Amino acid sequence: ATASSHADVVRLAKQGILCAKRGQENHGFKLNPTRQMRLHRLLADAHFSLGEITESTEQAETALSTMGLNVSQASTALSGIHNFLQTTRLSMAQKKSRPAIFAEASRSASRLAMCYMSQQDEKSMIQAVELSVSLAAKADKHPATANVFTSAGTIMGAANNSKKAMTYFEQAKVINQANKNITSMIQLSEAIASHAIGKGDWPQAKEAINQASKQLKRHGSREERNRILYARANLSLLKGKFNDAQERFTRLSEFARRHKGMAIETRALCGLARTHLALGNYVDAEKAVVLASHIIERAPNKSLEILCLGLHGTSQLRQGNVEAASSKVKKATKLLREHTMSNYDTSFSRVFTAEACMDLALLSKHGTIGDPERHAQKAKQAIGFLENTARQWLVLQPALERLHAHWALLHQDYVRARKSLEKSLALSRRLEMKMDEAMALMDLGRCAGVSGAQQKQYLITSHGLLTALQCHNRARTAQKALDALKL
Repeated sequence: ATASSHADVVRLAKQGILCAKRGQENHGFKLNPTRQMRLHRLLADAHFSLGEITESTEQAETALSTMGLNVSQASTALSGIHNFLQTTRLSMAQKKSRPAIFAEASRSASRLAMCYMSQQDEKSMIQAVELSVSLAAKADKHPATANVFTSAGTIMGAANNSKKAMTYFEQAKVINQANKNITSMIQLSEAIASHAIGKGDWPQAKEAINQASKQLKRHGSREERNRILYARANLSLLKGKFNDAQERFTRLSEFARRHKGMAIETRALCGLARTHLALGNYVDAEKAVVLASHIIERAPNKSLEILCLGLHGTSQLRQGNVEAASSKVKKATKLLREHTMSNYDTSFSRVFTAEACMDLALLSKHGTIGDPERHAQKAKQAIGFLENTARQWLVLQPALERLHAHWALLHQDYVRARKSLEKSLALSRRLEMKMDEAMALMDLGRCAGVSGAQQKQYLITSHGLLTALQCHNRARTAQKALDALKL
């Protein structure tokens, strides 16, 4: 759906609520709680899609309160809706629609959980998820609850609970199979693909993407199509198919811009910036991230903002703009202290921020910039942020081990540095992440304590990989290191 259609929903739903209030005041007419809940939930969904998280949170909370539901009192939250169903004189049609009432309430709780996730309120988010799935479980496999379980799985994945995430995905699958809901099946496939990509499970990711693509041929909205395109582009990027990733991200960002899909356009532009950085096209990377940052100003999203800051700082640092990069990195580290949860794609903000902090620490140690102790402390802190996230998203681990090596090199601990780089290399090869493999090889080729013959072999292999990946700027760096060996 476009931004204009979401704005229409906001306008029409508000009109409906206003009319109901006037009817109650002037004619004694009262909108029943289930209709009130639905109107407020629709408002919450529309505000969320427009990036208006505060308004969405307020509407989702209001939707739940109409049925006596309160997320902060999770243990007794369901008593309100039970009281409503037991004490209200319902018609036979309404009694038959009890599952629909539970489903509607579960959707309101699910939207509230997504809002809390955006606000990084983990405690409230978990409570809202628990309430949403409790309500959904009482809805007798109502079709709408499939997406509630899918969202719960996505949220628990971001909260580093992969076991619960997969349990909720399985529950969504059962409901989808019972109702033959193609749209919900597509959304579930995309969620499973994203989770699998973050875990480095390429076969499962590819299977889920292919499944969603088949389903899209029969049914599916533009929004679902965009999410699958985005997942496929990310898979290409992490597998080292940079030209394919660049083409997909570019096409998706242009398509999203035409249809005013701000959230997916921002993600596509960040993906494009990540691709340019991998290829060594630092100017193009900065252009992409500047466009993404402009969108975030209009539709705030903290996870994407942190990613943009990390990408922007890294691209500026690679171009020699140390002062501007330091400013971006400083803001990113401040936000990372406050915002701990992230989906797999935005979690790369931790990698770029940590790499930029480490580069600044090395520049400071060599006297290019001042205050080496402060920069070293910032680098250590940034690596800590990455460590916490990499426990969940395995695709971050090769970069984490490489940064552990850089930290050891900063303190001239060459034995530890080599061990960390060897671990990074092993992880990269196990996860089939060619770019991370090439970077680990290059660092091993320049690591003190490694014999000249070994260094040469590492650098030759790294150069070959980088050339095959068409990362020509980085390949030239490997060649310079080879030339400097003078063996």
